[in-house]
Amino acid sequence: MCIRDRLNAYLPVLLSLPFRSSFPLSGAFSLVHHFLESSPETLNARDTQGRTPLMHACQWGQYQVCLLLLDRNAHVNAVDFHRRNALHWTLVKSGASVKIVELLLERGIDVMG
Repeated sequence: MCIRDRLNAYLPVLLSLPFRSSFPLSGAFSLVHHFLESSPETLNARDTQGRTPLMHACQWGQYQVCLLLLDRNAHVNAVDFHRRNALHWTLVKSGASVKIVELLLERGIDVMG
C-alpha cells in the first residue's frame, strides 16, 4: 500500500483528532480545509467504524467544519457500520449543538433512518 493510500485509509481518524474541545476551532477548520484542498476524495472517507469526517465533526460540535463539509457535498445521510448517521453523532455529545442539528435538518438528513 502506498503512502497516499495509507493516508486516505486513516484520514477520518486523523480528522477526528482536532475536533476535541481542547483544539481551537480555527485549527480544526484550517486542517480540514487543507486536507480537502489537497485530497478532495477524503470528503466522504471512512474510518474503521465506517464513520465519515462529517460524523466526527458533528460529534465534537464543530459547526464551521460541518458547514464546510456539507458545502462540499459531504453525504449527509451516510451511516456508519452500526447504522448511525451524523445526527446521531451530534445528539450523543453532551450539550449537543442546536446549530448543527438545524444545519443537518436544512441539508436533508433522514431523521427516520
